[in-house]
Amino acid sequence: MLRLLRRIQRDDIIQASTICVGHLACANSASGQTALALLGKRTPGHSSDQQLADTRKVMRDLLEVWQDSSKLPPDHNEIRIELAREIATLTESHEWKPTLTDIEELREAHSALQQEEETLSLSGPLAVVSDQIEKLEKQNQWLTWRDRVWKTAAIHGVFWITLIFAYPRFAWVQAIFFWNPWVRRLLGLGYVGVALAWVPFLRHRLFAPFGRSLLADAELAGTQQESYFPRSHVRKRTGNLVGEPQPVKDAIPELKGQIVLQGASGLGKTKFLQHMLAGTSRITVFLRADRCTKGVMPAIQAKLKGSASDEKYLTKLIHAGAIDICIDGLNEVSAETRAKIIHFTEDQFSGNIILTTQPIEWTPPATATIFELQPLDADQIEDFLTTREIPADADVTLEKYQSRCRGFLRSTIPKSKDDALTNSAKRILSNPMDLTIVSQMLARDQKPNLLRLQQQQFDSMAEDYQTTQKKPFPLETFSQAVYEMRLADQSDLPTSQFAAETECMHKHRMVVRREIPDLNDESKPAVVWRFRHDKVMEFFIVQSFLENHELQSSHFSDERFRGVYFLLANLLPKDKAKALREKLIQHAAETKDHNVSDEFVILFNDREELDRLPEQPDDETSAD
Repeated sequence: MLRLLRRIQRDDIIQASTICVGHLACANSASGQTALALLGKRTPGHSSDQQLADTRKVMRDLLEVWQDSSKLPPDHNEIRIELAREIATLTESHEWKPTLTDIEELREAHSALQQEEETLSLSGPLAVVSDQIEKLEKQNQWLTWRDRVWKTAAIHGVFWITLIFAYPRFAWVQAIFFWNPWVRRLLGLGYVGVALAWVPFLRHRLFAPFGRSLLADAELAGTQQESYFPRSHVRKRTGNLVGEPQPVKDAIPELKGQIVLQGASGLGKTKFLQHMLAGTSRITVFLRADRCTKGVMPAIQAKLKGSASDEKYLTKLIHAGAIDICIDGLNEVSAETRAKIIHFTEDQFSGNIILTTQPIEWTPPATATIFELQPLDADQIEDFLTTREIPADADVTLEKYQSRCRGFLRSTIPKSKDDALTNSAKRILSNPMDLTIVSQMLARDQKPNLLRLQQQQFDSMAEDYQTTQKKPFPLETFSQAVYEMRLADQSDLPTSQFAAETECMHKHRMVVRREIPDLNDESKPAVVWRFRHDKVMEFFIVQSFLENHELQSSHFSDERFRGVYFLLANLLPKDKAKALREKLIQHAAETKDHNVSDEFVILFNDREELDRLPEQPDDETSAD
């Protein structure tokens, strides 16, 4: 073969190289045929993968022939140069992948050519291969980093998804990973906190373990046993303008934005909140205003069992609408506490917050819409009264009970009359709380005294207490304790001191028993006793005011005792009630605060009218 090559002229080098390579590759026909095809048939623009399916195999065949061609004598270097060019052409024309396999293939070619660089002057082909390797290595490096990022992100995502599903069951997961600001920010890489705030499923999951605690004060279990009256109406107030009455369920179908629900004691503000909460699927926290003495945020954090130590993040969640807030009874707390609640509401202007209060002298949050809950009209009064639940100890049929209700209403607020007496009676009966007491008395076949409804309820309870305990009810001691509770903005009764009294009041539906989840052990909830309504609590407080003239003048500007003064309008002897009325009017003139004095005057006038109400005959309440 070597003799043959020596006789071939220089201008026939390509054909000679073809013949030479064919002989050199006789031991490996596959690689030899590949080299023959490339050396003998290459044309400008030739693409190797157009002739051969497997470019990598072509490169391996060329390298194998290249190694065999090293046996040729020096005067046949043109053949090897042509092979080197073909390797460079294949390297340049093929779209190599930036994988380790392709890079190693080209490195092998580069190494083979580099060994003959000086002998054959292969700087051109060698540069082509070198450039292609450098290009692929850069691409591979970028892809490697991309793959690492994706893998890291996938592992990170799986890690947090696992924590999210473990979150409701493990308190340490809640405290360490989700509510700890440093762990959440550093391990969460920034996106976890954002996702928890704005993805509905995740933020619902975030508060799910605390559902019972968040709504514990709403006392929804007790609400389900009592019928809710859906026909109450509200008026929307805008500045000094008041809109037309509309059903509260239509005016406030859901908690959206900021709302103030304002209404007199007993009109059903708390009942409406309980009804709304019972039908919502959103995460909501219910707070009594007296829980917010240190501020709204600490009160919410207490509901979260201490897990939400990151107050800034909790604020962000509220701002994002992750949790709705109901705060009940702003009139029952001090002006300082009320100011904290108002400031919080205005600060969280994009959150969903509803506040309830009696009409008081205050400046509502500028960001809130105000709705005024209306007293019941005549048709609503009859509907409410005849649909109340009959007490278990009342031996009366539903038909008989409803007959008593209609007879009572005919004699008390006859539809044919529209005088001061009728209007005064209607004003009292338009209050659902007072009407509930009337319902209980009618069911037991008792005659309600509209000016002494709470007194009648207490007298019935005190008589039962005397029978069971063989001693009078300790009204003076108990009332003083309740007065001190109101001063301290507390609502839980001191049952350790008044256990027997609490049990008897519970029997007569004056107090309710509630189970509050224990922060450390939910299986052992704490039991607390609370008054069923503000009016019951105020009845006991007023006992401390009746004979204490100094106390009567001490709380003119304290909204927490507003209802107590309204009871004094009916319970004080008339001459003393008139004297107190004059003091309240004088105080209103000096302070420009007519909130208590105006209502006191109305109630005192109603008292004078109702004192003229004739005694009902025995058959009046039972007439059909």
